[in-house]
This record gives sequence, C-alpha cells and structure tokens, in this order.
Amino acid sequence: MSTEWDGVARPPVGVTCEYLLGGENEWMVVTVIAISERPGGQFTDYWLRNERGKNVVVGNPYRFRPIRNEAERRRESQVEAISQVLEYRDGCSAKPLAGWIIDAIAAGKIPGVKLEDS
Repeated sequence: MSTEWDGVARPPVGVTCEYLLGGENEWMVVTVIAISERPGGQFTDYWLRNERGKNVVVGNPYRFRPIRNEAERRRESQVEAISQVLEYRDGCSAKPLAGWIIDAIAAGKIPGVKLEDS
C-alpha cells in the first residue's frame, strides 16, 4: 500500500508518485523504494520502481509530483495540444494566435474542448 504524499518536500519511501526522467517528456508512475542521502544533503539518490517492475536510480529528487487525477490529466492534454498549435507561431500578435486556437478546437484537435454555437 502506498504512503500518502502531498507534493511538498521530497517524497518519502513507500510513496507512489510520478517522476520525470531526465531527457524524457513523459512522467512515469514510480514507487520510492529507497533513499540514500549523503552528508550535507547535496547529493541524494532515489531508488524507484516503475509500473513494469523495473528499478531506476536517480540523483535528482526535484522532478517528482503527486499522481494527477483525471481532471488534471485532461487539462495537461489540452495545454499540450494548444502549445502544439502555437509552437511555430512565436512572435505573432494575439488575434492570429487566437484564431489558430479556435481553428484547432473546431477541428477537434484540442481534447475535451468544443465550440458551442449561439
């Protein structure tokens, strides 16, 4: 059974949470199985076990977050989709950007967001 963790400070042993592995873009669900903090607290190794049972040792204890609920995952998906619409339009004014977002919503490219006709 997983220990509860509110996302404040570092996760303790036993917590199931999400971790962003360096160089990756996706958070993975892990359980903290051990922590080794060296004197002075500057270097801390975390032993993690992912959902497939693979153990991972990481030295960056700052890429943890509590497991998100469905609404948080949905919002993250929407933000990602909108950011993709805007990615190659840096430097544009607000009106064209708004138009591209509306077009993406109308085309069904932003999950869970729909336009309503008046």
